[in-house]
Amino acid sequence: MNNTLQNMHPIDTSQKLRYIPPSKDNTAAVIITYNPDVDFEQRLQSLVSQVKQICIVDNASNPDERAMIGKLLADESANIVAYFNSENLGVAEGLNIGIKHCLEQGFDWVVTLDQDSSVSSDFLLQAAATFARASQNDDRVVSISPSLFPYIKENLKVDLQSKEVSNPSSTIDCKYEIVHTCLTSGNILLLDVVLELGFFDKHLFIDHVDHDFCFKLNKNDYKIIKAINCVLFHDIGIPTPHKLFFKTFQTRNHTPLRIYYIFRNSLFMYARYMSTEPRWVLYDFRTNLCNRLLKILLWEDKKIEKIRYAVRGIADAVFGNMGRIS
Repeated sequence: MNNTLQNMHPIDTSQKLRYIPPSKDNTAAVIITYNPDVDFEQRLQSLVSQVKQICIVDNASNPDERAMIGKLLADESANIVAYFNSENLGVAEGLNIGIKHCLEQGFDWVVTLDQDSSVSSDFLLQAAATFARASQNDDRVVSISPSLFPYIKENLKVDLQSKEVSNPSSTIDCKYEIVHTCLTSGNILLLDVVLELGFFDKHLFIDHVDHDFCFKLNKNDYKIIKAINCVLFHDIGIPTPHKLFFKTFQTRNHTPLRIYYIFRNSLFMYARYMSTEPRWVLYDFRTNLCNRLLKILLWEDKKIEKIRYAVRGIADAVFGNMGRIS
């Protein structure tokens, strides 16, 4: 399919929220791709049996990667559909296209995923059981986020507190906690809330898309829970450890272009939410910008180029130049 959000069919936004637990029959997944690697199909298999349909929104990948996605569509049992954008529209607009497709198909819940994420074999089962428990205490739960484990290809093993754990969510456990924000990848979102509050902000393009939507949920008194035994295997960037004064620090090693979006969107978000989310703004400024800049200077490669892109991002935030970098 070649589609953008603008030319898809209009949908009814007048209905009230329906707090229905997620299940395979009422849940779809949306995955945003941009030149996915050769292990993408393997990661996809962890999800196929857990949701009714998978919607891939490809942001103008190279021909070989598009051909790989095309081959996945041939497996009718997996029920995979794809939208192939003619240009990179970013994560936010890609999510909007996929979510509108899910709404048109009548799904109640959507799992939003990055192309480099994988889920545990009982991911949705854990989420559904946890939602049922949480809903007994609070009827405003609309978002279920997973526990995050490092992605390791071999048998989805993870290293947690120096102990290697296979299949960490092997039993149903409804432990959860209320959280203020969550990552886009692995989030299970009640689709009715999108109809009420609106879609993701396409002007952000990539970074802070998740925080922006979470703050909309918080403002309207909706709840985000973290399901402790609902597991997502995912790495942010390319993490590498470094030691300084007997302490280990981790760098993410993002590309210079990604650094641009991180700095630009962070300043944009600070201006947007300083009055309503001051604690988050101060925390993010310290950990996401200041610490990141220090780590770039100390350990990462392409220092000059990354600093140059960071400065450009700051300038574009000041002058309101949002969307995809020109």
